[in-house]
Amino acid sequence: MKPGNPCCKDILSDRLIATLRQAAKSWTCAAPPLLRVAVDVDGLVPADWLAAQNADVKVYWANRRGDFEAAGSGAADVLMDDGCQTVSEVLAEIDRRVAVADGRVRYYGGIAFDCEEEAHPGHVAEGGSCFDRGPRYWPGFGRYRFIMPQMEVRREDGDMTFAVNLACRSDDTVETLEQQIQRILQEVVFNGEMDDDLTEPTRILNRSDLPDRAAWTCMVGGAMGDLAGGVLDKIVLSRQAVLTMSAPVDPSDLLNSIAHHSAGAYIFCFQLRRHDAFIGASPECLYSRCGGEIYSEAVAGTVLSGSTDVERRRHRGILSDSAKDREEHAYVFDGVHGGLGRLCDDVRVIDERDIVSLGYVQHFCSRFAGRLRANVAAADIIAALHPTAAVNGHPRSAALDQIRQREPFTRGWYAGPVGWIAADGSEFAVAIRSARLFYDRMTLFAGAGIVRSSDPDGEWDETESKLSLFLNAAARL
Repeated sequence: MKPGNPCCKDILSDRLIATLRQAAKSWTCAAPPLLRVAVDVDGLVPADWLAAQNADVKVYWANRRGDFEAAGSGAADVLMDDGCQTVSEVLAEIDRRVAVADGRVRYYGGIAFDCEEEAHPGHVAEGGSCFDRGPRYWPGFGRYRFIMPQMEVRREDGDMTFAVNLACRSDDTVETLEQQIQRILQEVVFNGEMDDDLTEPTRILNRSDLPDRAAWTCMVGGAMGDLAGGVLDKIVLSRQAVLTMSAPVDPSDLLNSIAHHSAGAYIFCFQLRRHDAFIGASPECLYSRCGGEIYSEAVAGTVLSGSTDVERRRHRGILSDSAKDREEHAYVFDGVHGGLGRLCDDVRVIDERDIVSLGYVQHFCSRFAGRLRANVAAADIIAALHPTAAVNGHPRSAALDQIRQREPFTRGWYAGPVGWIAADGSEFAVAIRSARLFYDRMTLFAGAGIVRSSDPDGEWDETESKLSLFLNAAARL
């Protein structure tokens, strides 16, 4: 079935209802708490389909291999920060829900980099404001937020499906669920119904940096004093580039702009409402679990990529010879390896200090695999691995405390875990190379690992290279 067909909704409704009735034959009594009704389709591009939908809430996720892509519109179920449940408790609740779901249900979402800071915001730096520093900058995101989308298009290993996800009540029947599917499909938009995009190009009107270059030099210098004094071995400090645009930015436009220039990255978008989203193209896998097998990696050390093969090879040589970058990577390697060791009986190093290219920068990358011990849950894995020394530092607790004191803003979801959870697996990326989009304001994030041999100017240049993905994307809007 091609969704551009004028009769598409009627055909799709009939097929979904037929699938529902077939599934209902296996129900022992009432409908399951969560239900995914899916049918095969063709002719859809998930990101384009998502851009056409009118829902406020949207989610997009694509893995780095390019063999899985999901676009979700609306919310059938939401677990959001109400100040009551901890991250561990909400992850355990998701595990319980997907375990009794009917169909391949997934929850998509993320967790703040520093949940304790989100609950108890720290100081406001001179020249800053509570809007810059405190949790009001991330309204609706909070310490965590996970959704099961109401409508979902998935591309997986070459197959395309369209699904309706339902959170069922105890008194739901097949007939009431059929009615829900029909109501939901009234809202869907397919290719043949999309409006032409007549919006004017959006321009960058202003850029401000927090901290600015002078304050960055001071912040890095202070951290290097702690390094010299033995308080820390490594700390990752970050900064913001805040762009004021000429008009509110559509998250789908920004998503598409970065996706076409981010080969080998996780592409994600979590939209809470129109013009309000968190978007990224992360090179870094926190972990990927399939059944009892787990994969993770350590990414650290950065050089430019270059525009020619000769330049790329030259920069790779610079990275390979850099004692500073090798030191950065060693702390991340040891942290991830040790975290996996607390979860697995055996941890295998697949690759050690390989170099990966993202098109605009290159990094050291080491890869690990292991077999999880019995009853290890998503909450256990995230607690063991997050935050890695790639986004925090070493030792973990001391570095986190210094980040709270030194950075003049709340990171929110920047550098936190983002991904999905299902009954048979889960996958989370580290939300770097990301931006917070709020109407005509686009806040870009970048960080750099500071060790004893760091130079504040060199670290500023490194963060500027990392910001280039979104700076260029914003210029193309």
